[in-house]
Amino acid sequence: MDDSVESTYTQTADKVEDSQIAMYRIFFTFITLFTCLNTAWPKTTPQTEIHVILLGQPCLLLGPYDEPTLKAIHGIGPAQIYPNLSVSNFTVSTEQAQKTLDKIRGMNSLPSSLDRYREKLGKRLTGQIAFLSTIETTQKAHNSSNLSQVAKKFLKNQDLIAFEKLLKKINLPQKNTSSFMESMDQIFDFYNDRIEPDPEEEFHRAIKRMNVQYTCSFEETEESTGNSE
Repeated sequence: MDDSVESTYTQTADKVEDSQIAMYRIFFTFITLFTCLNTAWPKTTPQTEIHVILLGQPCLLLGPYDEPTLKAIHGIGPAQIYPNLSVSNFTVSTEQAQKTLDKIRGMNSLPSSLDRYREKLGKRLTGQIAFLSTIETTQKAHNSSNLSQVAKKFLKNQDLIAFEKLLKKINLPQKNTSSFMESMDQIFDFYNDRIEPDPEEEFHRAIKRMNVQYTCSFEETEESTGNSE
């Protein structure tokens, strides 16, 4: 082969090889850049929306969870799960509080962001159940020693001292049922304010961190708007 032809062939081959190398470099650079951008670019989490009733009003609950999870989150909220406790109806109140406690303990599939709320609510319910469970024996025995034992488990320091003083002040051993229940109402209110605090705000903070939100349009009644006839 002529030297000039061979030289031209070699130069052409070199250029083709260099061109291929350059193309490979551009290709891999593009792939690397695409991968980095895809990793860094914020991904939009699919949102689920369900219809719920909150405080008697129709609302929407929106969040990055499936429908069963959103329903469970709504179901454990304060407006839905808090039992209506009454000293005068202590038997039913104790049963309702126990059912609520069992329910929140069994909801282990909820997002972990709600664990603290469930824990606090569980402690509060346990304290309430302990108090309500002693009312019948206290009434029959005409003795407040059972209440003192409960208070020692759930109250501390100055709160416990103040509770004991209240028991002495009210003079709890009362045979009259209505007087007894009135006294128990006062004692329960005092006790309820000093056990584990109501964790309602903890629930709202938790769902905010979870990007779960309610959208409600609370309608005003005719009476509240001054349009009643």
